[in-house]
Amino acid sequence: MATRIDSVDTVRLLAITGIIAIHSGPFRNHGFEATDEYQLGGVLFNQLARFAVPFFFIISGYFFGYKVRTGANHFDIASKTCKRIISLYLIWSLIYLLPYNVSSLFIDGSDGPFSLANQQFNLLLEEPSRIIFVGAKGHLWFLSSLILCTAIAAFLLRYRQTGLLIALAIGCYVVGVLAKAYEATPIGIELDFNTRNGPFFGLIYFVTGYLLSGVNNREKWFSYGLILLLVGGGLGLVESSYLHREYGASPYPDFVFATVIFGLGSALMSLSNHPLLCNRKLATIGQMTLGIYALHYMVIDLLKPLDIAFNHPLWEVGYVFVVLLMSIGASKLLLAFPRTKKLVA
Repeated sequence: MATRIDSVDTVRLLAITGIIAIHSGPFRNHGFEATDEYQLGGVLFNQLARFAVPFFFIISGYFFGYKVRTGANHFDIASKTCKRIISLYLIWSLIYLLPYNVSSLFIDGSDGPFSLANQQFNLLLEEPSRIIFVGAKGHLWFLSSLILCTAIAAFLLRYRQTGLLIALAIGCYVVGVLAKAYEATPIGIELDFNTRNGPFFGLIYFVTGYLLSGVNNREKWFSYGLILLLVGGGLGLVESSYLHREYGASPYPDFVFATVIFGLGSALMSLSNHPLLCNRKLATIGQMTLGIYALHYMVIDLLKPLDIAFNHPLWEVGYVFVVLLMSIGASKLLLAFPRTKKLVA
């Protein structure tokens, strides 16, 4: 199978839109009155977008597995992949340490951009672990986690420890969920470390992708995926709502146990190559996901004054697509120059 699948690239676009929705926080603007309707809208937007991060991990694991199963060496693939991701992680961390946020001039005055950059730099100094696991901006945790997941999987698979890898992935996920969404429950655990970072959540999805790469019969993957997507999304809403109502947990959890089903459903649909998902125009934009991902938080920061000023439901929904379109435009601009192309491709 070719390494470029239109249906995967189409879902990549949908997934990055979901990530933008999570980070831009529709209906969670502090300017809104905290009515039940707005809170419900915020929860729905947040939770229905939670397939996105698992999808990206699963697809990464799938293509890693595809290369391995076609004869490539585990360590060679992992080394090449990790070097590339580490480079992106470091470069974008440095970029996000720059005083780029000129919109803060309208909020914090003339020294706003430099003040925010200094705060971010001091945060890294105060919490050195962030340098490794998060970087200079919160969304970069994904790159760090993907590096660790790739390295762990390559090592254990190279020595034929697939069972151990699966067990480790499941164990990490259980610990991760119990220490985050379930922390306040009787079965929850308290950790000083944020289990969103590292391999706690990413590994199970990466391993799932690897296992999917060994399955040849994809005839019914679209149907199976759609069922899992609906079931996982619904269960995730119920699970997060229950934890919030009964134990005061955040209504916007990163991951719950049902998120596994949700993410798997989206991945199966994307890998099915179903005609409904094979939209060439959308797939072409989906190939720009890396650039959109790297740039979108910068756009969110720059548009923050507008987000504060516009307290209207139409803006809350439209804001997501404004950020998406601006991120696509900025990514295209960087792709046009050889020296910046490597930052987004």
